[in-house]
Amino acid sequence: MGAKQKRASAQRPLRRMNHLLRNTLGAIALAAGLLPGAAMAGVPQPGIVQYGQVIGEGGALLTSGSLTWSYTPAGGGDSVVVTTPLELIDGPGGPYSYKTVVPLEAVVPDSPSAGAIPVALSPEEYVRTGAVDGTAVSMTHNVFVSAEDISSVRRVDVCADCPSVVMTKHSADTNGDYRFSLAELLRFVELHSAAATHEYHIDKKTIDGYSVGSGPRAGYPHTGDYIDGSDWTVSVREVIRMIDLFTSTTDHSYSFNLEAEDNFTKGTPQPQSKSVFGGAAVADPGVQLTRTIRGGKKGDGHVLTFEFSASAAAPALLSALGVNENLPSGWSYVGASDTPLVTPKDAGSDLEFAWYPLPAMPYTMQYQVEFPAKTNALEGLAQLDGTAVYRVKSNDLENLVAFASSGDIDGDGIGDGVEGLSDADYDGVPNVIDIDSDNDGLTDDFEAGYDGDPSTLNPYLPGSENPGGDLDPYSADTDGDGVDDGTEIGLNLNPIQPNANPVPMSPWAIAAMAVCMLAAAAFALRRRAAQRI
Repeated sequence: MGAKQKRASAQRPLRRMNHLLRNTLGAIALAAGLLPGAAMAGVPQPGIVQYGQVIGEGGALLTSGSLTWSYTPAGGGDSVVVTTPLELIDGPGGPYSYKTVVPLEAVVPDSPSAGAIPVALSPEEYVRTGAVDGTAVSMTHNVFVSAEDISSVRRVDVCADCPSVVMTKHSADTNGDYRFSLAELLRFVELHSAAATHEYHIDKKTIDGYSVGSGPRAGYPHTGDYIDGSDWTVSVREVIRMIDLFTSTTDHSYSFNLEAEDNFTKGTPQPQSKSVFGGAAVADPGVQLTRTIRGGKKGDGHVLTFEFSASAAAPALLSALGVNENLPSGWSYVGASDTPLVTPKDAGSDLEFAWYPLPAMPYTMQYQVEFPAKTNALEGLAQLDGTAVYRVKSNDLENLVAFASSGDIDGDGIGDGVEGLSDADYDGVPNVIDIDSDNDGLTDDFEAGYDGDPSTLNPYLPGSENPGGDLDPYSADTDGDGVDDGTEIGLNLNPIQPNANPVPMSPWAIAAMAVCMLAAAAFALRRRAAQRI
């Protein structure tokens, strides 16, 4: 189960409790209607924890003063006002300027509000305004609030001279038709791919209000930037989510939905803003995602080959696929056998791939990575942090699949425990990922299966009473007769029987012997001629 699915599962008991509470309140309200003179106020609920940064007119983070929030019903009515002090707050993605709680209460018919936002199952629209007292720093949004916001957490930044933003519209939807065009999808991909850091910034002159790279952040972050908080970078996982929204419906439509991780869902709006995707049970697409790492072949040098393989029993259910591989320090990307929509920006980038359209299954792609010269790759293997990401058309959940150890990281049929972490040929590639551990020109799987059974490895040991029928992948000369296994096989000699065949001579040795023989013959002829005289 992925992290997002676990989080969704953890939230279900809270939602069931909320629904039960609303039903109970309805019964109370009915009873109140039958008892004249029994006036009741709304019942307090856990509010919205709201936090964020406040950016002043000069672009600096404000950490002193007071920030006032007001939530006013879009159709008119009394505002709910919350004032909180500004202060320096450290945290992931921070620092931040404030943290406050927006009070909520359950709706009780014909009862006055007690200074909190009344919430019900159906979302209600509010105009949310945040302003720093005594300054021009303010921001106004249109938002929807419902019972789904009970105990929720929202990041909301405030800045000077920011335009109003309708929060129900995705930032990538530049024409506001609640459908994504291919151009809008590719524009979001550009925000990720155009800069090696994947940063973006506010730029009011562009079609979507953003530009690539670092720059001013006095504005609202892109709604597609939501994983681990709005950090002004577009990750490959966020690109995969955008592809998911684009591909899952035939008309590429989307709608606002508080239940989804990014507040959006696939398809046109559903009654009461409920998504048919968000928590829907789906058929298992039967996804299998694996990765192997190999190197050590003659001529490879310090280059390792990663192979990513994907298959699915029901590929039609898939909507998006990607890979996120964090490289160890000093390692660099070389190239790949395929060119997905998203590929690493440069040699120093982590390995980030995303496919559009999805490749035909089963699918395999190889990509090469170089580790620093004069080092052992073992130093970086433990630091590799690889994850495959996929999404399905029928829900809004992210599926993260860590590349866990399969027990045979190089896929040669010999277990990692057998191969071990030593480096038999001292080429910097440990046996566990070296496809030719002894550098004799024969692959480890060939040597381990020399007796016809690749499932067993019983290397021949010179002098033993019961020699095995396999070659030793970790010794270039299994039988110890002075000739490498690869050379003996090339000369059609038996590599597991020492001295069973004459040791072949090199061409230079044969030539030297011929010269010596000719010199000896010439000397003998001269001696005989001298004796006749």
